[in-house]
Amino acid sequence: MFTRITTIALASAGLLFGAHQASAFSVAANGGKDTQGISATQNLAPMISSEFGYQHSDYHDSDANLYSAGLMVHPWWTPIADVSAGLRYQYQDTDYGGGGGVGLVVAGFTKTPIPLVSVGAEGSYTPDGLTHGNLSSSWGASAQARVTLMARTYGYVGYRVQKSKFSGEGNHEIFSGPMVGVSVGF
Repeated sequence: MFTRITTIALASAGLLFGAHQASAFSVAANGGKDTQGISATQNLAPMISSEFGYQHSDYHDSDANLYSAGLMVHPWWTPIADVSAGLRYQYQDTDYGGGGGVGLVVAGFTKTPIPLVSVGAEGSYTPDGLTHGNLSSSWGASAQARVTLMARTYGYVGYRVQKSKFSGEGNHEIFSGPMVGVSVGF
């Protein structure tokens, strides 16, 4: 009896985990004046996802390429908002210098009274001491309004800022301005 219940429970958990993984991949593309990017997110386990991204900018005629990879945790106990936090490694290849670092990322989105619309923000900070190359520190922030277009697919508009400090070059704004994008989940 115990073996049968254990087998059924394990099989059910495996099916739920497999179903969760089957629809847990998304690709997003965004663009704005002087910047465009692409990113992908994959759920690794319940409440844990990985992310990979690339952003190009020629803001103020300065060429910059940002490559990132991160690991995020999404707690299930936040009924009001979809909250996540984690670590992100970002490498910056810019006219001011090149280097990378590991930083903290926090994001939160909540539904609005308008059906299918949510709003939220993301912030990241990479401190001096967790960087290499010419990068001394960096921070980024964004705010977005999302509209669900269909299951696991949404469009968004927002504003994004990325600033970095480079050894011997000081502080520089890598990009800043409005952005539009779309995210498609599979």
